[in-house]
Amino acid sequence: MKTNKKSRIAILLLVVMTVSVFDTGCGKKEHIQLTLWASTDDREIVQQAVDEFTEQHKKEADLDITVHEENLENLKQTVLADLDSAADIYNFASDQFTDLYAAGALQEITLNKEEVMNNCGGEDAPVVSAVMEDGKLFAYPSSSSNGYFMYYNSAYFSDEDVKTLDGMLSAAAANGKYVSMDWSSGWYLYSFFSGAGMDVKISEDGTHNECNFNSVDGKYTGKQVVDAMLDIAANPAFKNVVADNIKEEIQQGEIIAAVNGTWNAAMFAEVWGDDCAAVKLPTYTIAGDQVQMGSFAGYKYFGVNSHSKHPEWAMKLTEYLTDYDNQLIRYEKVGDAPANVEAAASAEVKKSAAIVALGEQNKYAKVQNVLDTYWEPMSVFGTYVASGNQDNRDLQELLDETVEKIEKVQ
Repeated sequence: MKTNKKSRIAILLLVVMTVSVFDTGCGKKEHIQLTLWASTDDREIVQQAVDEFTEQHKKEADLDITVHEENLENLKQTVLADLDSAADIYNFASDQFTDLYAAGALQEITLNKEEVMNNCGGEDAPVVSAVMEDGKLFAYPSSSSNGYFMYYNSAYFSDEDVKTLDGMLSAAAANGKYVSMDWSSGWYLYSFFSGAGMDVKISEDGTHNECNFNSVDGKYTGKQVVDAMLDIAANPAFKNVVADNIKEEIQQGEIIAAVNGTWNAAMFAEVWGDDCAAVKLPTYTIAGDQVQMGSFAGYKYFGVNSHSKHPEWAMKLTEYLTDYDNQLIRYEKVGDAPANVEAAASAEVKKSAAIVALGEQNKYAKVQNVLDTYWEPMSVFGTYVASGNQDNRDLQELLDETVEKIEKVQ
């Protein structure tokens, strides 16, 4: 049978279309290459979640996802050094958000934004609002563990004792033991000033810290806070212990209470066994009043690099990394308190005295939001006060000098 030219062209077009349709439906899948930076503690958990995610979506795309460990403390500097070389997804702490956001390093979260926020308590929840700007969300909450409270050995303290620092020091002294706290760190020292109504934060223009620890006109003055601290330092049952050394100290048996965080829950339980307990920070005495100690709150997040070539897939993966199941797994493996409200309310999490104590303390906590000029002056100040003002410094002058250094423009 003869076909004319038009017929041959029509047949050729039909063949091409058929091949094209076949290739689209059954041919090559999209190749998606992503890199992910996780903290040392999270590395194994993240890899497991990535493997599961890759398997779940293998029919949709050829996912090539590489997980690397990255030091959380240096994460901000590493990312900002070269956004194009940084990972598509990275784990970071709440105190790094301001600089990451200012540098444009974070992709706005648009995929299932409302669901992500609601899962963590809504946009007014501190763990959510800490990574929002102008109503936009810029990271996925992962955990709310970065805070501190009081661990204690219940063999030595009554429920009444642990309500006040005076009560705890009295009970410890009666047994020839110690209550400890790290006064070389501004992270912990914030408790006294915050409890007395003072604060430190980054200025609106982002150039320096604003700090009123040297206040002379509030309900309590900065000098009264230092007077209270000196009274504590002079108590024979108080011991200033650098947080990193707490394990060795409690193993020696002299310390029976310590301000610390969830990351050391297993260690305290190992040493004190069934007597290991935890509670919010106690009140302390200032100007004759009992004042609740405050604290810094900190959270962990996964952010998507604004320079990622595959932001949609990066958001899909990050949402999966921080969902209900994976936050529970993170709690089970490393003790991180879930940011997910439902996960935090689960019976399993509620069994943890440390997590419950952190939740109670977070009612008196504020999100840490300071520039680096805060840390060194506070360390020098706290170490000096812990030694008992040996040079008999004028306390207001000491505070004024410390605040001046804290507020130094970068």
